[in-house]
Amino acid sequence: MLVAKANDPTNDALEMLSDVSGDIIELNSATIKNEPKHISFAVLEHEQEVAEIAQSDGGMVGIPFGVSEFDRIVGGWRRGKLYVVAARPGMGKSIVALQSARIASEEGTTLFVSLEMGRKELVDRLLASLSGIDSELISSGKISANSDNERRLFEAKQEASKLELYLHAASSLSILELLALARRMHH
Repeated sequence: MLVAKANDPTNDALEMLSDVSGDIIELNSATIKNEPKHISFAVLEHEQEVAEIAQSDGGMVGIPFGVSEFDRIVGGWRRGKLYVVAARPGMGKSIVALQSARIASEEGTTLFVSLEMGRKELVDRLLASLSGIDSELISSGKISANSDNERRLFEAKQEASKLELYLHAASSLSILELLALARRMHH
């Protein structure tokens, strides 16, 4: 029906766009699984979550973040949650988040989305973290043949290749696009 409307020159394009947008919103609303719940239900959920934390080893119910203070306070990354790491440029958020994604990928498939760095920069930083070699040295390609650094970089590349880690670098990404990407990765 939409194709027929689109091919009809008498239909207004903006009106059709409005209709399609409404249909998408309706479809999205029909798929929302997180409906509002009465406070009594939320209290029960809270009790169950706190009991799970109390029974866990050291309060860790999620996948370790890799920063002990964060793990102690939050209990690690929890499945089904969205975490956003934000700070001014140059503060180290990408390497901290990437290191955490590496740890999470040891537990299962992990998607790392960066709005600031390209895939090459992310790989440079991951390899630097795994090998102990400065990322500038890795990215410049100035590692001497048959050196200890070359061996460490080779081992880091092998280790990185075995991770269940997917990198997505995009300079802009809407919430809906991020949601679609996460759903594709989940299925």
